[in-house]
Amino acid sequence: MGQFIGKSKKRGHMYLLYMCIMALFLGAASNAHAVGEASTKFNFYVPPNNENVGRYVALVVTAVTGMAGETTTVQIVDDGADGDTDDSVSNISLTRGQSYILYIKDGAVNDDAGGKADGDYFKISSTRPVVVQMSTQSNWQHDWAPASNKKMLGREFYLYSPPSSGADSDINVFAYSNNTKVVIYDITSTPKTTTGTTTVSFTSPTKILERTLNEGEDLIHRNSNISANLLQIGRTYYIQATNPVTVIYGHLAGLVANENSPRDGGGFVPSSNGSSVGELFYFSIPHNPGLESEKELRIVSYDDANAATLYGWDSATSGWITIGTTTLQANGHWDFVGATNATFKQYGLYKLVGTTGKRLAVFEANWLETGAVGTSDIASSVSSSDGSGAGKLFMVYMGPPGYQTSTTQNGTYSHLFIFGHQAGTTVTVKDSDTNGTYFSTTCNLGVDEYCDVKLDQTQWNNLNTAGRRPYLTVTSSHPVAVLSTNWNDNWMTYATSVLIPSPEVALSGNTTVNCGSQATYTFTTQNTTGGTFTTTSTSITLPAGLSYVSTSGDLGTTPTTTTNNGITKLTFSGYAHSDTTVLTQTVVVNATCLDAGGALLPSGSVVTLSTTSGGTYIGDNYMSQESLPIQLIGNNALSSISASGTGSQINVAWTTSKEASNTGFAILRSTSLTGTYTQINGTLVASQGDSIVGHSYTYNDTTAQANTLYYYKVELRPSTGSAIQIGPVTATSVDKTAPDAPTIVATGGNGQISLAISGGNNDGDLDGYKIYRSSNQSGPFTLLTNSLVGPSYVDTSVINGFTYYYRALAFDTAGNISDLSNTDDATPTVPANSSTYIVAFEDMRGAGNNDWDYNDFVSRIYSSFTVNGSNQVTKITIHIEALSRGAGYVHEFWMRVPNLVGGSSYTLAMYDRPGGTLLSSSGGSQTDAVSVKIWNNTKDALPAYTAGTHGFATNTSFDQPSHTQGQAAILTITLATPSSNPLSGMANAPFDPHIILPYITGRPEIHRVPYCTTCQETVDTAVYSNASLFGSNLEFVLVVPENNTNFWRWPEEVVPIWDAYTSYDNYILSGKTTNTDWYLTPDNATTWQHYSSTP
Repeated sequence: MGQFIGKSKKRGHMYLLYMCIMALFLGAASNAHAVGEASTKFNFYVPPNNENVGRYVALVVTAVTGMAGETTTVQIVDDGADGDTDDSVSNISLTRGQSYILYIKDGAVNDDAGGKADGDYFKISSTRPVVVQMSTQSNWQHDWAPASNKKMLGREFYLYSPPSSGADSDINVFAYSNNTKVVIYDITSTPKTTTGTTTVSFTSPTKILERTLNEGEDLIHRNSNISANLLQIGRTYYIQATNPVTVIYGHLAGLVANENSPRDGGGFVPSSNGSSVGELFYFSIPHNPGLESEKELRIVSYDDANAATLYGWDSATSGWITIGTTTLQANGHWDFVGATNATFKQYGLYKLVGTTGKRLAVFEANWLETGAVGTSDIASSVSSSDGSGAGKLFMVYMGPPGYQTSTTQNGTYSHLFIFGHQAGTTVTVKDSDTNGTYFSTTCNLGVDEYCDVKLDQTQWNNLNTAGRRPYLTVTSSHPVAVLSTNWNDNWMTYATSVLIPSPEVALSGNTTVNCGSQATYTFTTQNTTGGTFTTTSTSITLPAGLSYVSTSGDLGTTPTTTTNNGITKLTFSGYAHSDTTVLTQTVVVNATCLDAGGALLPSGSVVTLSTTSGGTYIGDNYMSQESLPIQLIGNNALSSISASGTGSQINVAWTTSKEASNTGFAILRSTSLTGTYTQINGTLVASQGDSIVGHSYTYNDTTAQANTLYYYKVELRPSTGSAIQIGPVTATSVDKTAPDAPTIVATGGNGQISLAISGGNNDGDLDGYKIYRSSNQSGPFTLLTNSLVGPSYVDTSVINGFTYYYRALAFDTAGNISDLSNTDDATPTVPANSSTYIVAFEDMRGAGNNDWDYNDFVSRIYSSFTVNGSNQVTKITIHIEALSRGAGYVHEFWMRVPNLVGGSSYTLAMYDRPGGTLLSSSGGSQTDAVSVKIWNNTKDALPAYTAGTHGFATNTSFDQPSHTQGQAAILTITLATPSSNPLSGMANAPFDPHIILPYITGRPEIHRVPYCTTCQETVDTAVYSNASLFGSNLEFVLVVPENNTNFWRWPEEVVPIWDAYTSYDNYILSGKTTNTDWYLTPDNATTWQHYSSTP
């Protein structure tokens, strides 16, 4: 049947969902196909999540054809039955492996949890086959994946790994033939977890796993363990196998260690014929590690006298051990539960064999028998009686109703969504045990309409009592697709097409071909629609490595041929194709073993031959695809090549698997990928292999220039025939000689220090210098510039009057680094018209609120005047550095320069630290006095050190271990009329820096005296009744001069200024006439100690 079932587990609880879906048909089976087959037409209902917990529901459409670069155009139609069509998307263009993801919450109307919670009914059509899936963002779900060929058993799979609520997804692969090579590629360009189109590339896919399996082996139990969570969310994977395999993916708890552990989940197992009804199955049962007793297995027969045997793989004896044997009649079932069958539960890998030619269906699950109604949920497409998705007869076991109380269903239900496609479709649904005595309903469907048949709790109970079981039988006058669901909050399933799977396509021929030989491949296509195809088309695509020779058969001998990037596409169209007719075509190819660029593919390379075939019937586009991986084996086989730089030379290594009549090897070198390749070995490297065995070779290129990238090819020259090349590969010779230590000379100037660096070019490959600076001769030194190219550098992030120390390193083009240079220092010149001050604010207004620690905002302000020959000011430059912030209030910090006459323009540059990275720059013009906001919020200048006792503060808390450097600003004012602004008329530095408290009523401003006569600039200290300054008026702003020998230490948090500086009270009480240098004698125990003298 090929069923896909997504199950879930609720955190902290245990719930039950027992799900078994059967297709009942007593006659002989027709050609069986998988439920989740690739097709071109789907009708699908995507329900909303009942729980608004972030497990959003997505529809995923994935293209599975396009080997020759063809695109698939997809139409997604939101039918509008719920009053909106916001999730319709037109003309989606997908290349092979690309997916379109559509979250139903993301349209103009949220149809998921938290929104309308009504879901959406979609009609999906495509020009080429696609796979359709829906999934919640959950980590409890797994599924058996469809291949690209309308079956569950195939050689190619394309998997999009959806987002989850936990870990990434796992994968396991099961082989049905010996010597099956399985390769998993990550083809993702950029991960995608939101609505939109994924990006993939086959140009350089990342191989994440390669294994060779024999029949009955898998990746996990019998071959070798693989990593948990191999499939990362949002990424796309391409699985290629040389023989048909089945694939299970999702969260496979119990299969792989150290991952999420779902307690419920299950799925219908694909058989050896590619559908979910058959006679041979290999599988495992995901389960919670350590709880093997929760594993369950449901086996159903659709034929009488069906002898079935279940085996378990015993790793100790490397053999299959019989678990049980029985003979089933039609509609009989055979159940295994780990809790009651110790033999069954001990195995991890299973094999089920039925009578040849008879049909079994297998449902694997865990933790479904002992749960509770309402919370174990599922959404699963149901197969018809012949194993296909679209059919006329279904028999479905209805799981217990699920909670949908937060959706527009507003109740607890189990559903059958029945999707029609043809007009005049009549569907009857009856309870199976009594043929409709306890439940019977009929729905009539028009074109692409659906009906929702649902059971509430009472109806379900009526079907599950007095020996009855809750089975429903669905019969239809025309083919329909069926979705069974009792959704709640976790599910995952693939959609079934409303078109019967047609045409049936097959591709056969040798899967191993010797280079230089010809091979013949046979293609068949059978129309099974019940009518005649119109607008027929078949394409056969030859990959690079195979060239077209000829073709013959029912499709003709003259296809349209196109070649692009080494890929040749043969197209046949307009042929007649009536119902049941099998058309056969053969294609002869030559194994050139050359890639798209003409280089020899390594022996053992696998290329893929593919075909698509279809036509139009009653207005519908039918198309199917098949592929065949082919391994190319060389006669003169260059197997591998590599190159590596070692010191001053490059070593080129290559191997051969066999050599026939080889005269030797030429080494070809170029400095560009597409440039001219020149032979660099005067004498060919002698052949040491023969027609049976190969050899490993090495050639040392001693003529390579240091630090130059080279491209290498190796050319095998046979005595007859054309030369064979492998490559190119790249390498660079490695320079390990470090530059000599440079010399640095520092010279001070006005607001800058000039640095001259020399040396470091002892071997002629100097690339640059790194310069380091410190404010102390012994360090620590911090990086000033990372890549100085020239021999000089000007450091403008300095403040006049302060001494700076410099060192340098030289580095060459190979990345070698010299020893440190000498240390040199310089002090930038202090112009006559400059000054530096520390400005400290107390921001609380009113005697009852102040703590007088003067650390609420502290900044260093350096200013200088530029004058002309008439001593008139042309420019004012003000440097501001944020030093500390001990307040919880929000401050705006402003700088106002008064006493200016006429217009002025200004620029403001903001840095992450003095001399650091420029954050922003702005400017403007003003008339007369210039007033500029420096910081909109001083918290931006100094973010809080939240780990300290005072979590709102920075550089004031006694338990902050080191100083945090704050932002810096440079304000440059250019005066329009210097003649009106003599130096003697300028306001005294540091001018009028002030703060504004924007969130306090009236936006109070705090200025230094006497710049705001309308502001409160002082306050009575009467609140400190035991202080020596009781009753004195203190200013809110302290201005302390600073020079190279005096770095003022502000009080730590809640330490009053008179405790931090014991002579301050005498200074105030004397009317500021004595102890005028009070700021030079701090109490080291209560003032900030971590601040260095670095400006």
